[in-house]
Amino acid sequence: MFRRRVIYLLLCLIVVGCGSSNSNVTGTWTYDATSTQGFGSTTGSLTLAQSGNAVTGTLSESNGNSYAVSGSVSGKNVFLQIAIICSGGTGTTALTGAVSTGTAMFGTYAEGDTCATDSGNWTAGRP
Repeated sequence: MFRRRVIYLLLCLIVVGCGSSNSNVTGTWTYDATSTQGFGSTTGSLTLAQSGNAVTGTLSESNGNSYAVSGSVSGKNVFLQIAIICSGGTGTTALTGAVSTGTAMFGTYAEGDTCATDSGNWTAGRP
């Protein structure tokens, strides 16, 4: 009986991830993004709501600009898209990253559209 339980536990952990779940990103995060292309940095707050693996929210920059956010969470991986409106039209900034703890996320971003061409690193934290 004990041996059967050990085998089941090993199969569960190795094959199907037994109990693995998505990180919870719901809440308000401080946000910082720094360009690797020489465009400086942006700070603000990232307010997210999560339902299952779907994420929606708002990025509010310290300069007063606000943008809609949508995306998903898969385990510790975070994929967010920020809808940008600019004088040239509309664009999207894609954030790819990970939840490193319940209170920190980090990753890279890229945009390449009518609004701007840029890439860099981002971090987010919450109390």
